[in-house]
Amino acid sequence: MSPFKGEKKKMMRDLISMFPFVEEGLLVRKKKKRGKERRRRRRKKGKEEERKKKRKKKGYILRIEGLC
Repeated sequence: MSPFKGEKKKMMRDLISMFPFVEEGLLVRKKKKRGKERRRRRRKKGKEEERKKKRKKKGYILRIEGLC
């Protein structure tokens, strides 16, 4: 993408307007946790796989590579 902060979002917005079936929901990334919250969540090995699956399910717009 580009080094500027808002650029990526703008590109996403353009993508959305081009392909209306890609809903806004895909844009939303989780806010990074900081400090205490981050420390509280130690990864358990079993959960690791689950997490990967979830990540795939979220499928950010950029994953829809057939489009762009």
